[in-house]
Amino acid sequence: MPMRAALPRLCLAVLALLPAACGSDESYPRLLPLSELNTPPAIPAHAADAAADPEAVGEALRARRAETAARAAAAQGTVADPTALGARAGALRERAEALARRDPAQGGAVSVSAPASASQATPETDPETAARAQALRERARRMLEDGAAPADLPPCPPGTADPAAAGCLPR
Repeated sequence: MPMRAALPRLCLAVLALLPAACGSDESYPRLLPLSELNTPPAIPAHAADAAADPEAVGEALRARRAETAARAAAAQGTVADPTALGARAGALRERAEALARRDPAQGGAVSVSAPASASQATPETDPETAARAQALRERARRMLEDGAAPADLPPCPPGTADPAAAGCLPR
């Protein structure tokens, strides 16, 4: 029974120390007054027009819906003129045939846009690049003559540490 008698005394001692442990009111967060909690939310600047005149916003939305419906109706029609598309396809086929007849040894691709400026350097100005281009042309010619047989590996560029990993022939 001595334990039962000590328990109420212990509880009273804890209750006596509790107010001393709380500290001052400044350590607690300030509660918001009810008047601040019940205020209506602030309207952002971009929504001020809608708050001022909701009918104007409705009219603007109806106008946008009508404009979108008109664009959708226009999109339902034919996309392009079939004769113009046929002419364009024929021109592209002719161009592809002309490119297929070209000899790969004659050089790079045919320019279909504006001519290159004189300030751009051609690969033939650099002897190493010119040699690589010539080797590629010869390789392409051999591939065409052999009928797509696997070609020899190209020579490795200077400084290649592992020719097997680079997929080239050591010099």
